[in-house]
Amino acid sequence: MNTHVASVRRPSMDLFAAATMVFLTLVWGVNTVAGKIAVEGLDPMFLSFLRAVLAGGAVLAWCRYKSIDVFSHDRSLLSGSLVGLLFGVEFALIYWGLDLTSASRANLMTNTMPLFALLGSHFLLGERATVLKICGTVLSFAGVAVVFMDRLSLPSPVAIY
Repeated sequence: MNTHVASVRRPSMDLFAAATMVFLTLVWGVNTVAGKIAVEGLDPMFLSFLRAVLAGGAVLAWCRYKSIDVFSHDRSLLSGSLVGLLFGVEFALIYWGLDLTSASRANLMTNTMPLFALLGSHFLLGERATVLKICGTVLSFAGVAVVFMDRLSLPSPVAIY
């Protein structure tokens, strides 16, 4: 069974792609707020573990439904386990960080990744970092800096949520 998906490049974003991006942004934003609420009553490491178990179960169920052999002998177990471990550590740190700041600040810090995506894609994938891409990334970081200019400290107790 061929499990590869062909990539289609389009010159501009269609309505479906735009709606999908807005939906994903909404889901990811609400995810941080839900995490902030959850760390008020549960340990951040437990939340990270619970998230990993639920996500792993969902992936295994999907693979079984699609008849994808997850445990085939293609020598990807070690690298896949390492990536999974790093992903789990990432979320453990995110949940731990939610104990220390507001959900909006946590979301801003998490979404500073465009710089790293730009650098990684330029140096590792050979995608050209154009002037427009660099300007957009600098502008996004300037916006993050403006948000944090009030004080680089914990928010007041009133600003927890």
